[in-house]
Amino acid sequence: MSDPDFQSAFAACRTRLPNGGEPPKLSADQLERYLDFAECMRGQGVDVPDPDPDGTLRLGDAIGRINPSDPKVQAAFTACREKLGRVMGGPSGTPS
Repeated sequence: MSDPDFQSAFAACRTRLPNGGEPPKLSADQLERYLDFAECMRGQGVDVPDPDPDGTLRLGDAIGRINPSDPKVQAAFTACREKLGRVMGGPSGTPS
């Protein structure tokens, strides 16, 4: 992501991304649910960051560290997903 060509292409196309490429902001209810989910995931041994206090959800760093195919990550998600509910707008209990 630090490649200058990538940065240039991203800047040129950013407006086509949802929210203009800015991290999504969570409502107060979503923030509370995501904090519970992140705490649960960390309790299962998966380092999921908390959102910023203003509700900005920045997952960029975590994406490089968390392998969704890892059985440990899958087990943690299964154990914690009910805490998410409809945080990201998808059906309850499924990632969006």
